[in-house]
Amino acid sequence: MNVVPGTAHVRTVRYVAMPTAVGCARREAVQCLKDWGLLDVVETAELLVSELVTNAVNATGDITTRTPRYTELRQLRSVVLQLRVEGDALRVSVWDPDPGAPTPREPSLDSEGGRGLYLVDMISRRWGHYRPSEAGKVVWCELALADG
Repeated sequence: MNVVPGTAHVRTVRYVAMPTAVGCARREAVQCLKDWGLLDVVETAELLVSELVTNAVNATGDITTRTPRYTELRQLRSVVLQLRVEGDALRVSVWDPDPGAPTPREPSLDSEGGRGLYLVDMISRRWGHYRPSEAGKVVWCELALADG
């Protein structure tokens, strides 16, 4: 781990809950982790961010295939990505306005979706969710950071 001890490493970004938020969140996570010197976890964290943000965008129910007008953006819900180094772990947290608990599914071989939380469970050290005091839910996962 190349993070400077005692330095706060937190990045929080809000996105309009549209399908394009997923790619934006992935790019933000990759650049952030490179800036922090956490090169060993970039690819895995990018996958986790992609899965959690996709689930959050889907949970808002605002999915549209057309690009909204600028004046419509304020009417759309948002999702929030937070990356945080906590001790020997990178915590990826994603907030969305839906208070419903996430439900992992065992994906079938022919299904096009449903693998998000299954992947999160398989590749993260641990994961969970909670309801923050303001509203909605936060789904989070942790990746172990390598020593050194």
